[in-house]
Amino acid sequence: MMNPRFLLTSLLATAMMLWPPSAFFAQNPDFSIALEKIDVSNLPGFQSAAVAHFDNKIIILGGRTDGLHRRQPFASFLPDGNNTNLILLTPSTGAFSILPLTGLSTAQQEQLQSTNIQFCQDGPWLYLTGGYGYSATLGDHTTHPLLTVVRLDSLLWAIDNNTDISPWFRSVSDPQFAVTGGQLVRQGEVFYLAGGHRFEGRYNPMNHPTFEQTYTNAIRRFTVALNDGAPSVAFLPAWTDEANLQRRDYNLAPQVFPIDGHLGFTMFSGVFTPVSELPYLNSVDFDSSGYAVNNTFQHRLNQYHCAKIALYDAPANRMHTVFLGGIAQFFFNSQGQLIQDDNVPFVRTIGRVTRFPDGSVLEEKIGEMPGFLGAGAEFIPLGSLPLVAGADILSADQFVGDSTLVGYLIGGIESDLPNVFFSSPETQSRAHAALYKVWYKPEQTQVGISAPPLVSPCVKAQLTPNPAQNTVRLSFTLDRPALTSILLQTPASQTIVMEDMGTLAAGEHHVEFRLDNFPNGIYPVTLIANQFVETLNLVISR
Repeated sequence: MMNPRFLLTSLLATAMMLWPPSAFFAQNPDFSIALEKIDVSNLPGFQSAAVAHFDNKIIILGGRTDGLHRRQPFASFLPDGNNTNLILLTPSTGAFSILPLTGLSTAQQEQLQSTNIQFCQDGPWLYLTGGYGYSATLGDHTTHPLLTVVRLDSLLWAIDNNTDISPWFRSVSDPQFAVTGGQLVRQGEVFYLAGGHRFEGRYNPMNHPTFEQTYTNAIRRFTVALNDGAPSVAFLPAWTDEANLQRRDYNLAPQVFPIDGHLGFTMFSGVFTPVSELPYLNSVDFDSSGYAVNNTFQHRLNQYHCAKIALYDAPANRMHTVFLGGIAQFFFNSQGQLIQDDNVPFVRTIGRVTRFPDGSVLEEKIGEMPGFLGAGAEFIPLGSLPLVAGADILSADQFVGDSTLVGYLIGGIESDLPNVFFSSPETQSRAHAALYKVWYKPEQTQVGISAPPLVSPCVKAQLTPNPAQNTVRLSFTLDRPALTSILLQTPASQTIVMEDMGTLAAGEHHVEFRLDNFPNGIYPVTLIANQFVETLNLVISR
C-alpha cells in the first residue's frame, strides 16, 4: 500500500536534488562518533545475533560464533559455529555469564541457535521471528517458522535464582514467520516483519540446486496478544512489492520525518536488486498507513546490516541515522575519493544519513572504525538517555557536555582485509569478541564528507499513451549497457508482469503491454537498470 503521506516529501526531495541542504539551511554545529574499547577477558565472539537490554544488562541469543560464511556448501553455516547459549553481559562492569538453553523445547533451541533472527524489544518483552541454521530434527538447514516471545524481567529473575527459564520463552509456529535477514519493528499494536527471505537447504554462491530461496517481497504485518505469556497472532494484509522489497541483510531504523514530524521507519539499501548481484541504492519509508519508495536518495556507504544509531535534533528538525562499519559497495579512500568495488567489501566507514526539514536526505562519512568491523554487530543504547516520545530515537539536542556516552557496540564480524570471501574467510575473519563504548561528540565545524550522486544509465523513460486504454508502450534510452528488467504492477504493487531483458545495449528500447483485462486505475511500471530503479505511473482509463 503506497503511502500518500510521503508524496510531498518525495516531490520536494526531487526538486532539491541539484542543491545541497546547506544551500538552504545555515550550518549547525556538527557531531562525530568515537569508540572506546572495553577490556573484557574471555568475552565470546558472536555475530548476527538477537540482542536485548534490560536492567543494565545485555541479553544475547542466537547468531554465529565464527566469521564470514564460506563459499563451499559443505563448509558453510556449520552447526559447530552456532551460538547455542544465552550470553548475559553487564557492560558497565564487563561481567558476563554463559547459560545453556537445554531446558527449552527442541524447536525453541533450534531457533535460538540460528543466525539472522528478526527481533524487536518492547520493555520487558523480546519478540523473535525466524532465523536460518541447521536443524537436527530435519537433518538439514532451514528457516525456522517460530515467533518466540521472551519475558526479560522474569528471565533475569530465574537466572539470578537458578531456576527453570523455560516458562519465560513462549512460541507459536506459522510459515509466515519463516524469514531470515529481514527486520522486525513495532508501531502501536502492529508489528512489521519487513523484507528478508526464506532459505531452505545448503547455501552455495553458484546457485546449484542445494537450496530453495524465496524472498518475501513484502512488509508482513501482524498483532500479538499475550495470554499468560502465550502469544496469539493475527495477521493483517501484507504490503507486497517485488521491485523494491526484495531486500535482505539490510539496515532498518526508526525515523522522525522532519517535513511534518510523524514517526515511521526507513529500510536502507540491502541486497539484492532483482537484476543484479549488487545492493539496492534506494530506500523505503513506511509507517502505519503504508510505504513509499525513495528513488532520489542513494544509500552507498553502509549497505549490509551493521550497528546503527538513530538520533533526532529537535531544534534543527534534523533526523540522523549513524551506521558503524559493515559491508558496502562504496567507500572513501585516504584521498577522500569515493571508490566503487563491486565485490562489495568490508568497510571501515562510520556513515551518517541526515533528513532535513525540506524532505531532502544527505549521506556522509563522519569517521572510521578501528578496523574492518561492524557487519552483523548491534548497538545497545544507554537506558538513561532521553528518547523521542513514542520511538527508539535518541534526543540528541538534550545531550549536555563535550561528549555523551550513548551506548555500546557489541558483536559482529571482524575481517583482516576488505575482500576475504574469495580467499579464506574461515581464517581471515572471525566473530568479534569485543565491547566498545560509543560516544557522541559535538563538533564546531563540519566533519562529514559527501559525494556526488551516481548517474543512472537510463537517461529517458516514458509511457505512451498515458492515460491508456488497451495498449501502452514503455520507451527508454540507456547511455550505457545495463542489466534491465521491467515490472508492471497492480495499484497495490503486486507484480502482474516481470520482463527480464538481460543486458541491453546503449540506445533506445521499447516494450509494449496489452491492457485489455485490466480495470481502470493507476499501475506502477518499474524500470530497473543495474541498481537504479525508476517508477512511472500508468493510468488506465476507459
